[in-house]
Amino acid sequence: SATGMGADEDSIISVDGSIITAPRTWWEGDVMFTDRVLRDTDGNERIKVVESDNNGVITTEMIQRDTDGSMKAYAKRVKNGNIVTLTLKSYGDDGKVAWSLKKTFTLSLLTGELDQTKADLYAGDCDGTGADAGKLVLTENYKRTKKVTTSVIEDKDRTRPPARRSTSAATRTPRPRRVTTA
Repeated sequence: SATGMGADEDSIISVDGSIITAPRTWWEGDVMFTDRVLRDTDGNERIKVVESDNNGVITTEMIQRDTDGSMKAYAKRVKNGNIVTLTLKSYGDDGKVAWSLKKTFTLSLLTGELDQTKADLYAGDCDGTGADAGKLVLTENYKRTKKVTTSVIEDKDRTRPPARRSTSAATRTPRPRRVTTA
């Protein structure tokens, strides 16, 4: 039925009757997990997102399924310090990975800004082995550059403004005081 049956407290009911479950958090050893699931009106899991925090290494995985339950898309993001790795996969009608992308981002340790990226696009599965290995189609590299221009100032061009006051009390000249009379 399209009534959002099965919605729990803090779940979101969409206008089409599908349900996005409230976030659920649990621990396995020292690793914290949080998940959220979108179910269609028949209660079938369509999208599931799971995030884990293993001592600061944060992994987020998303699985999207078609109406028949077959894989449609997969995404994984791993943040470990200043390195972020993103893996995307799209599945064909045969249930195999049609294309995949693996992209690594390196962030500046000082500013957190993007320093460089490397992206590899595959026909097939980038994580596959043997007959299931994808074929590398394209590699993209990016590295941020900051242009810094330096030049030497010739001695004749170096000027220093004269000092206005001395910082030493022994060499300081007292200022004359104004005296006003009424």
